[in-house]
Amino acid sequence: MSLWARSMDSMSSLVTGSSSGGAESVARNAALVARNSRKRCAAAISPSGMRSINSCRVSRVICSSPSSVLHAAANGDRDITICALRYDIVPEGNNSVDDNSSRCVGSSGSLKLYATSIKVGDLKLRDFYRINKLDPEDAGPGYQRILNEGRAKRLADYLLDGQTEGDAFLPTSIFLATNKDIPFDSSANTITFDVALVGPFNVVDGQHRIAGLVMAAEKKPDLLQFEIPVNIAVGLDDVSQMCHFLIVNTTQRAVDKAVEQQIVARLTAMVGLQEMPTIPRWIRRQVEKGEDARALLVANFLNTTAGSPWLGKIRMANDEDDSGVTINQKSFVNSLKKYVFSSNNPLSSPGFDVQRPMILLNYWKAVVELLIDDQSPSPSVIFKTNGVDLFHMVSAIVFAHLASQLDFKKDTIKSLLLRGFSNLTGDNIGISDRGWWQRGGVASGLNTAAVRKLATALSHAISVQDNVGKISS
Repeated sequence: MSLWARSMDSMSSLVTGSSSGGAESVARNAALVARNSRKRCAAAISPSGMRSINSCRVSRVICSSPSSVLHAAANGDRDITICALRYDIVPEGNNSVDDNSSRCVGSSGSLKLYATSIKVGDLKLRDFYRINKLDPEDAGPGYQRILNEGRAKRLADYLLDGQTEGDAFLPTSIFLATNKDIPFDSSANTITFDVALVGPFNVVDGQHRIAGLVMAAEKKPDLLQFEIPVNIAVGLDDVSQMCHFLIVNTTQRAVDKAVEQQIVARLTAMVGLQEMPTIPRWIRRQVEKGEDARALLVANFLNTTAGSPWLGKIRMANDEDDSGVTINQKSFVNSLKKYVFSSNNPLSSPGFDVQRPMILLNYWKAVVELLIDDQSPSPSVIFKTNGVDLFHMVSAIVFAHLASQLDFKKDTIKSLLLRGFSNLTGDNIGISDRGWWQRGGVASGLNTAAVRKLATALSHAISVQDNVGKISS
C-alpha cells in the first residue's frame, strides 16, 4: 500500500527546542495542520521529551507524489510510502549525520525519528503494530501497561460524535518504534517500508488512542480514512524502547486541575450562547452540569470579598503569588463540589445560586469566630484541606436545619454549631477547642477517614434536638 501527502504550506526554518520551547510549539501546530486534511505532510515533533535538546533545524518539507504510487493496497501490496520529516538526535560533536536530515544536538546517545502520519486503516494491516505488555513474572522486554478498555471506549465515543459533526480532532501523536532501519528518500522526503519486513512496530506511547481509533472505525468505517500524526523511531532495541516508554510516561504532566476547572466553567458560561465543537461526552456532562462554574463563583467570592476569612487565602489557577495562601483552588473547589453541591445538601439547589456565596461567607465567618484564636502565632488547620472538608461535610446538616426557616445569618449559624459542640462526647469534644485546630496539633494529622468520622459525629450532635425552632440572630 502506498500513501502520499502534499507539503505543508509552511514550516519554521529554525526551531529552538526545550521542554516547553519552540520545537514543541511547531510540533503542536504541525499536528493541527495534519488533522484529517488532504494538504498534509509530516508533523514536526519535539525530541525534547526524549533527550535534552539545545537546537534543531527543520527545513521546509516538500513531498513528491507521483500518481503511480497512490493506493496500491487493493492489490495486496504491503509496501507503504509516506512523507516524513527526519530527525537525527546525536551526541554533541558527532558530525556523521548527512545534510539532508534535520540534525538535533542532544546530551547523549543517538536516535533517528521520522515524524509523519498514517490512516486508521493502516493500523488494521496484519502485523502492523503490537503492544509489548509488561509481564511481572517474566524479565523480558515488555513494558506496556494493561489496556484500560473504558478509557479507549471514551475516546471512541468522542471520535464517533466528532465524525458525525465533521470536527473529529486528535492532534496528539502516537510513538511507534522498531529495531529495524527504514531508509529516508531525501529527494522526495519520503520513507518506504514493507510491513512484513519492518513490522510489527512496538507501540511506545498511544495504545489507548490506537484502541479507541480502531474501536471507532469498527462502528463507522469512514474513520478508516482518519489520519493521525505518528512518530516512528527506527533502529531502537528493546531496552531503549523500554527506556523511552518510561521517559514519555514520567515526564509528561497533566493539565493542572485548577486550570481545568476554570476552562470547564468558561465553557459552561458559553452553553447556549456560542457554537460548541464536539467534545468528549464525559467533559460535556461536566460542562452541562455546571458545578465547576458555580463552585468557582463561591471560591472567587470568598477569596476576594473584604471581611471574608478566606480573603487571599485560596491560590487560584495560574496565580504565582502564594503569600498568605493556605489552600489551592483545586482542593477548595473539589471540596465544594463533593460536599456542598451533593444531593443531601440544600445549598446545592439552583434556587440558592444567587445567595449561595453570601450564605457560605456567613457560614465560614461563624466557624472562624468560634474556632480561630487571633492571638495565636500558630496558623490554624481550619484553613487547610482537613478543616475545609470537615466543615463542608457538616454544612449539609447545618443548612438542612436552616433552609426551612430561610435564616442563614451568621449568628444563627454560630448558635447551631455551638449546640452541636456542647453535645459532643468522648474524643470528639476536641473539635470544639481552638487549640485542637492549631497546626502541629491533632487536626494536622487526620486522614480522610478520621475527618469523615468527626464530621459525622458533629452532624449527629447538631441533630440531637429534632425541633430546632427559629434561632434569632
